[in-house]
Amino acid sequence: MLELVRRIEKNDFEGRTLTLKVKFLDFQQITRSITVDHILRTKDEILPLAKQLMQQVEFHSHPIRLLGLGVSNQKIATPQEEKQWIELELEFEPWPEK
Repeated sequence: MLELVRRIEKNDFEGRTLTLKVKFLDFQQITRSITVDHILRTKDEILPLAKQLMQQVEFHSHPIRLLGLGVSNQKIATPQEEKQWIELELEFEPWPEK
């Protein structure tokens, strides 16, 4: 999450859509996204939305192996900015064994 915010700041990126990509242990993958009417810049703006997206994912009986968050949907994008992609890696602690 903090890495995403750092990269948003570094690239002066202004997006309104938060996308969660979930890859499960069995290599299935889903995405969930939410678009808001304001620019997403800070952890305080992004974290509640990320939690809301995670609530839409059934992970109790379907173990997750990888999560990704991204911000897109620039308010005003030039053709140069539209071609700019940033890939993020997020580190998570292992899930506790039941």
